[in-house]
Amino acid sequence: MGKPRKAKPESAPLTRLRARTRELLIDAALELFGERRMRVPAIHEIAAQAGVATGTFYNYFRTREELLESAIVERAERLQKDIVGSYAAVADPAEQVAIGTRRFILQ
Repeated sequence: MGKPRKAKPESAPLTRLRARTRELLIDAALELFGERRMRVPAIHEIAAQAGVATGTFYNYFRTREELLESAIVERAERLQKDIVGSYAAVADPAEQVAIGTRRFILQ
């Protein structure tokens, strides 16, 4: 087997830009989804909220549903990270559960 290919140095900024644009689209979808009380926003609304062209959406997601699935996973991961971080310095497991439960309910 050959050696794994290394990313070209000039591709790193592009990778960061792609990740940032994807994050903007996900954040925009989460914000609009919350504002509209569970109504799924149109693709052009999501793109406008993210500050990108409507066509850019399709460079990252095939459908609104695919974006919303990614947004839900992202939100769950952020919430989990926040909850774990909030009790990281607490040694008592019962207190960790209490803190985690409160954080989950208050989110």
